[in-house]
Order: sequence, then C-alpha cells, then structure tokens
Amino acid sequence: MSLDLNNYFKLGLDSTNDAVNEPGIMNTIRTPTDTSSSTLNRITFKVPKIGMLTEDSHINVQFLSSVMHAQGRTTPNFVNGALGCVKRFRILMDNRVLCDLEVPSKFTTPNLYARKSMTQLNDYHYHYLGNQFKTDVRVDNGCEELSRDVRYMIRTNNTSQYLYNYNIIGATQATSDVYGIPLRMLGAKFLETSSLPVFLMNDREIIVEVTFHSDCREYVVSDTATLAAGDVTVNLARCELVSTHIMLDDATENRERAASVTKAVQFPFVDTYMIRASHTGLGAAAGVGQRNNQNTIYRLHLNNRELHSLLMVPTNTPSNSTFAPFNGQSRTVANQRSDCLGDTVLQLKSNGQNYFDRPITNNAVMFQLLTYYNQGLAMKVPYQAWNCNDQSLLDISSTTSGTNVARMLDYRGAWRYLGVDFRNGNSGVYGAGTPQKSALEVDFTASCPNGHANNPTLANTTKDVFFYVNVSKLLSLGGKNISISF
Repeated sequence: MSLDLNNYFKLGLDSTNDAVNEPGIMNTIRTPTDTSSSTLNRITFKVPKIGMLTEDSHINVQFLSSVMHAQGRTTPNFVNGALGCVKRFRILMDNRVLCDLEVPSKFTTPNLYARKSMTQLNDYHYHYLGNQFKTDVRVDNGCEELSRDVRYMIRTNNTSQYLYNYNIIGATQATSDVYGIPLRMLGAKFLETSSLPVFLMNDREIIVEVTFHSDCREYVVSDTATLAAGDVTVNLARCELVSTHIMLDDATENRERAASVTKAVQFPFVDTYMIRASHTGLGAAAGVGQRNNQNTIYRLHLNNRELHSLLMVPTNTPSNSTFAPFNGQSRTVANQRSDCLGDTVLQLKSNGQNYFDRPITNNAVMFQLLTYYNQGLAMKVPYQAWNCNDQSLLDISSTTSGTNVARMLDYRGAWRYLGVDFRNGNSGVYGAGTPQKSALEVDFTASCPNGHANNPTLANTTKDVFFYVNVSKLLSLGGKNISISF
C-alpha cells in the first residue's frame, strides 16, 4: 500500500499551497528535490524555514524493479522495510554539518524492536515503511519459523513460498508503492525530544542530503528470484520531503530573532555518527564441542567528547558474494542484519580503566546490556534471531525434517546488536554522559564453533563492524553566525 499523506496527517486543507500562519497550527509542507544525481544516487532538499521543525517530518521514496513477476517478486525487506535503502543522511545548516550518519537503518532497528513488539511494528510502521517481520511456533511440531501472517504465502507442504500482492515493487511509478521514512529514524533522533527552531535561520539555508544504496540487496528481498545489485533502484524523481512545522506568532518569532543577535540561541542535543571497522573470522573448530576464538581490540578515538552510549553492529560486506544477501538469495532480512559471531566475550576500557569488573561472557548479560542501552526496554525478537552459538546449532528448528527451515535460517543470528550505556543518570544532554579523555578500547572475542557452516556465515569471513556512538553536541544559532560543537 502506498503512503497517503491526506490520510496519514488527516489533512483538511492543502497546506502546501494554502499555508496557515496561525500560532499553534502545524503546517505540512511538501518539498520537491533541490538537486538529484543518479550517478551518486543522491538527492538534496531545502528545508522550509518556517516555525519549528517537528519529528513527523519524513522523506517519501519509491522503488522500481526490473525483475519480471514470472522470475520472482521483489519487496522491501521484512526487518525495517524502506528504511534500509538509505546509505547516508546529512543535515547541513549554513553549510555546517548538524548531523551525519552512515547506514542509519542499523542504528535505528534495535530501538524500533525495543520500543514495540513485532505485532505493534507491523500494525503501525508497516503502513509507511513496508516492514513485516513476525515469527511463530508451529503447533504441529514446535518449530520456529517466519509467521504465515506476513505477506508470504506458504504452500501446505512447505516446499515453496510466494509473495502476496502487497508491497510488490513494480516496474513503473504507477505500479509501485510510496513509503515514508521519518527524519528521526535517519539520524535526526533529537527531533523526538525537541523541535528544531528553523525560523531563526533567516536567509541561511538548511539542506537535507540523502544518499541511497546502489546495491538493492542491502534492502530488497525476492521470493524466488536471484537478485542482482541493480535489479531494484530508487525512483529519485518521486522523492520528496514532507516537513511538519509548528507555527509561532509573529511577535514571538521577531522577539527571538532580535534576542539571537545579542545572545545566540543554544540547542543541545545527542548526535550519532558511525565509525567503521572490520572483523575476519577464523575457520570452524575441528573437534566436536570446540570453537576457535579470535580476539580483536578496537580503539575508538572520540576526542574528549561526552559519550552517552555505544552500539556495535557486525554486518556482511558485498565481497561476501557466495552467501546471503549478496548472492541474491535472502528472502526476508536482506542486509539489514547484525550478525551473531558465535559465543563472544566483551570488555571495554574507558579513560584507561576497565568498564566491567570482569569480561562479559554470558549471553543473557549481553542482552541485558542492550536493554540498558535502549533505556530499559528489551528488544522483542525471538531467541533464534538474537543468538547463534554452540547451543542454538542443535536447536530443533534447524534439524527437524518436513519444515521449510530456510525462512528461519535467513534471520537466525541476525539481531545480535551489542549496546553499552555510558549515561550517568543525570538529566539533560551535557553532564549526562561520560567524557572520553583517551581512546575507548573495545576488547571483543568472537568464536567459530565446530559444525557451523552458515546462517550466519562466520568461518574465514570478513565482515564490516559499525560502531555507532551517541555524543553530546551543541548548536548555537546567532543573528549572523552558526556554530556547531561537541
């Protein structure tokens, strides 16, 4: 289904052409692209400088597919839908970078599944993202699998699966759905707590820049076809910015503008950026019950910034073309995954001292750390999606005959996000985190157990490791200048 703005916002007027300037009214403004580059797969928008920019602002996107229905049907991945298509998101204010986040979908996914259950996500976010991940346990044999309530039609003998006529990516603009990606999910998470006073920009520009993945296997899946990198593209001509603004009365705006000339208006917020690293796994252990352990120490130079939290995401790279998703065979997750690297050990060193009394080796404790990272909200996914170690290899779901286990194996171990909370309990932005006066060391040990071959593939495989750091940041809006500092 396509996103219907009139239904989504319950609009009774065309606020684009007939904007209402009464205080307290929220205006919705649709803005076409300012620049577009098919070579860079990038678009930019100029944000209207009216009132206060709110969290309901989003970007409309549409996909086009060259895969014929006879070969197989394509659809956005089931984890986060259209959100996975964004490779990089930036907001620039007067040519100064307010936020710059690479691969924002993998930062947002654990937060989505912590705040809501799979059913709640499907009931709400499905209508504008196209996600639909849900699992069930079969009553006939007790095996876990992808739920039959999603848009897959499963044959009674479990031999094959086909997509229903929902969220199918067509070849033309008329046959493809439109999706809406909120700015707060792309890197402007601060909009959830505070609206941005864009009216103070005066004659200076606010630019939103979005770069999309050129490899569709990052965010698209097919029921039967083998996807190539260019089989699905983003329809750049159909993209638009839908921004929502809280209107202020003229007297308030003029008073704030005049005050900013003598004293800059300060807007503190928590910003997120990504540090990229890599991990290369060892071969599988030779003996039964054994595992090969590999220790890696990552040094993250945060330059005395105040750290609120840290998220670690191991993920596949396009060089791994022999297994999903870059062999084109992923049916549900695409590359919107954070791979479990077997039984792991975690220790951090912050400001020269160990963060934990002893290294964390228990999977339950690591899950609890992620819960603290998500401010006390546990991620609501099945055990198989979180874990892939010695014990889960012997799970009944992966060994019972008569079940199409491919639906489960595609998401097994794909939700292994590792989060650590550095907040100290204080309220606000500055003073609530932990300043990093020296390099933050992440001491991480991964393993490859005996008998493990794939789903996820660990042995002798190089993966990208994304570290998402949340740090304090300050925007100062003056009458003639803008400053952004950590």
